[in-house]
Amino acid sequence: MNTANRSFALVMATAAAPYGMVLLGGCGLGAYVVGRVAEDGFDTLRRGVLLPAVAMLALLLIGAAAGASSVTRQVAATRRLIDHVDRNRAIPPLGTPLGVEVVDHDEPFAFTFGFGEPRVAVSRGLIERLSADELEAVVVHERYHVHARDPLKLVAARAAARTCFFLPAVSHLVARYLAGRELAADRRSLRDLGRSAVAGALFKVVAGPDWDELDTAAAMARPDMLAVRVDQLERGTEPSLPTLPGTAVAISALVLAVLGGIVTALTLQSGLSGAAGADHSLSVADLGGAIAGGLACTAGWVLLIIVAWRRLDRMGLTTTSSS
Repeated sequence: MNTANRSFALVMATAAAPYGMVLLGGCGLGAYVVGRVAEDGFDTLRRGVLLPAVAMLALLLIGAAAGASSVTRQVAATRRLIDHVDRNRAIPPLGTPLGVEVVDHDEPFAFTFGFGEPRVAVSRGLIERLSADELEAVVVHERYHVHARDPLKLVAARAAARTCFFLPAVSHLVARYLAGRELAADRRSLRDLGRSAVAGALFKVVAGPDWDELDTAAAMARPDMLAVRVDQLERGTEPSLPTLPGTAVAISALVLAVLGGIVTALTLQSGLSGAAGADHSLSVADLGGAIAGGLACTAGWVLLIIVAWRRLDRMGLTTTSSS
C-alpha cells in the first residue's frame, strides 16, 4: 500500500461514511419520518430532532447531486478526449513502443486516458525529442497508470470530493492521491530504466496542449508536482508529502460526529415514540436524552478517527515536508 493507494482508500472510506450512516438506519427512519408527517403534517419537520435531520438529508442530497454532476462532466470530457486523440492520430514512427498511440502535435507530452481499457497517448514532439531510453521511461510511467486504473480512480476520487464537499479532509486526501500516483509511476520507471532516463524525460515532458478536456479526463501530472518528483529522483525513495491540515481533519471529524449524532438521536426518538405509543408525546427530557445518547454513540467515530490518524502517522502518511 503506497501513498496513492492509502490515500485513495481513505478518500472512498471517508466519503462513504456519512451516506453509510443514513443507509444503515434508512428504512426505519424513513418510515418514522413519513409517519410523523402523515400524522402531524409537514410542520412536524420543524420541531425537535426532525429539523436537523431534514437539514442533514438536504446536505447529503446536494452532495449526491454534485457528485453525480462531477461524474457526468468527467465522462463527457473523456469522450471528447478520445475523439480528439482519434482525430489527431499520427502514424507511429519507427521505434515507437507497441500499444502506444501517437498524437500529431509538436509539444512533448504523454497521458493515460479511458476507463474500461485505458490507453496511452504520446505526442509526435515527444518521440522526436526523447532518446529511446527516455521514451521508454515515459511509456513505463504511463503503463503504471494503466495497470493501476488511475483514470477510473481519478473519476471516483473527484466525485467523492464533490459529494462530500462538507468534509474538507476528502479534498486534501485527493490531492495526496494525485501526488502519490505520479511518484509511484516514477518509481516504476526508475526501477526499470534508471535515473538518467527518468531525469531526461522528466525535464523534457511538458504539461500538454491547451485542451479543455485534458485536465478533466486524463491521468496526467500537473506542473506543480515537478518539485516533489525531482526530490524523489534525487533521493531514490518516496519523499514525504504535505500533511493533512489539522483544521480540515477536525472539521471533518466534527461534521461526521454531528451527522452520526443526528441519525442516532432520530433512531432513538423513533424507538421511544414507538414504545410510548402513538398517542404519547415525547417530553423534553426524552428528546434531550435521545440527542445526548446519539452524541455519546458517535464518540466512537471521533475515537476511530483519532486511532486512524495515529496509525497513519506511524505509517508516514501524515509526515510533512514542503514540496
